[in-house]
Amino acid sequence: MVDLKVAKLFGILNYETGHVLYRDGERYAPVLIQFLDAVRKSYAKGKIGTIPDNSRIDRAEQVQTYLQKHTQLQFVFLPKYH
Repeated sequence: MVDLKVAKLFGILNYETGHVLYRDGERYAPVLIQFLDAVRKSYAKGKIGTIPDNSRIDRAEQVQTYLQKHTQLQFVFLPKYH
C-alpha cells in the first residue's frame, strides 16, 4: 500500500504586482481563517476580492461569519463547472 501525502495550499495572487501569498495546511475553516488574516495584514488598504475554488470550506459557516465581520474581504464565486 502506498502512503500518499496530499499538499493543501491556500494562495492569493496580486495581479498588479505579481506578489503571491500562500500557506499550506489542512482544509479546515480555522486554517483558512488564519490565512485570510494574513491576507488582510498584507493588503491592509482597500477591498480584497478573491475567487475561491468552490470547495465546501469556502461556504463553511465559520468562514462566512468571518467574511461578514471583515468586509474588506469579498469572495466572488464563479459558476460551478462540470
